[in-house]
Amino acid sequence: MNVLKNITATLLFLRSYKEVITICDQILKIKPDAHEILSNKSLSLSLLGRYDEALTNLNEAVKLQPEYPLFWANQAIVLARAGRYQDSLANCEKALELQANDESGYYGKACYFALQNDVDLVIKNLQ
Repeated sequence: MNVLKNITATLLFLRSYKEVITICDQILKIKPDAHEILSNKSLSLSLLGRYDEALTNLNEAVKLQPEYPLFWANQAIVLARAGRYQDSLANCEKALELQANDESGYYGKACYFALQNDVDLVIKNLQ
């Protein structure tokens, strides 16, 4: 499973979003509770503008691992891409509430502020 997770992460990095979705769907047929695969699929869906589908997958990942800050931060990123900025910021705060020193909550906030064109707060959150 780790190899497939790494493949999807690599394809996501390479911007091969449709391929990521295809592989994720195949994995999820075998292991429907693969929360990291749901998260990778959702990021790809959001980059294709398919926000509702992306959020559905992330909601499922959060149900499976509600204490994992990365999934809350990924929800924040998708929400910001969808223009739902207040919801996005709330999810970033939830990620930081779960684990204050986890970088994903700050990264989510940086993405939120980048979409708001607030460079100073982007830099602050990335630091």
